[in-house]
Amino acid sequence: MGWPCRSELWGQTLEEARADYAAVANAIAAFEPVTMIVDPRIDPAGPRCALAAGIEILELPLDDSWLRDCGPIYTLADGERRAVHFGFNAWGGKFAP
Repeated sequence: MGWPCRSELWGQTLEEARADYAAVANAIAAFEPVTMIVDPRIDPAGPRCALAAGIEILELPLDDSWLRDCGPIYTLADGERRAVHFGFNAWGGKFAP
């Protein structure tokens, strides 16, 4: 998952979004491992306080919390997890990377 980081995307609801992302991550973490990508420009104490102890925080440059559009995609092939190359074009170039 990607921690909400851009106030220009979330506006006045940024803290609410962060609380909601934490709630979803914590619910998932009760059943399977969760990694939260956090932009290094954000104080990691904020996400760490909101997330369950077992959730891994990985600091990577990030400008969007919607990882379906900007994150890696994995598949299982021959019983192994593999990354898949996917060139997302932001809905035909509607949004700049």
